[in-house]
Amino acid sequence: KISKDKALSRRFEQIFIEEPTKEETLVILEQKKSIYENFHYVSISNEILKDIVNYAEEFLLDQQFPDKAIDLLDLVCSHVKVKRVKKPAKLQSLEEDFIHKLSENASSEDQSNAFEKLKKDATTWTNKLAKTRYKITKQDLFEILSRKTGLPYSDFIQSTSKKYINLEIGRAHV
Repeated sequence: KISKDKALSRRFEQIFIEEPTKEETLVILEQKKSIYENFHYVSISNEILKDIVNYAEEFLLDQQFPDKAIDLLDLVCSHVKVKRVKKPAKLQSLEEDFIHKLSENASSEDQSNAFEKLKKDATTWTNKLAKTRYKITKQDLFEILSRKTGLPYSDFIQSTSKKYINLEIGRAHV
C-alpha cells in the first residue's frame, strides 16, 4: 500500500472512490450491453439487466458494484454461449479430415484443399452465428448464481416467488 510508504505517500494523494449505486450500475450495464450481446451471440433484455443488478446486490456480498454486476453479466453470457452454441457436425468432420491429412503427411495440395474446405465452412458458420442471438433467461441467471454462491437453484426461484407473494399480500392489506 502506498499509505504505508512515507516517500510514496508524500508524492501521491490518496483518493477514495464511492461505490456506484444500483441505478448507476444499471446504467453502466446498459452501456456495456451491446458489447456482450455481440461477443457472446446473446440477447439481453432490460429486465435481465435489472435482475442481474438486484441479485448481485442480494447474493454477491464479497464484491462491490459495478464489478459484481459486470462479472455476473459476463458469466451468464458465457454460460448461454457455451450451452447453446454448438459446432456443426460437418465442420467438426472437416476439422478432423484436415488434422488427419496433416498428421499423415498428405501432399501439400491435399492439405491445402482440406484447409480451404474447412475455412469456407467455418466462415459460413461464423457469419450465420453472428446473426443469431440466444435469449438470456432468468433460468440462465439462476444457474450461474447457484454455481457462484453454492446455493441451490431452487432458492433463487423461491426468492423470486416470495417477493411476488409478499407483493400480493401487501396489496391485499391496502
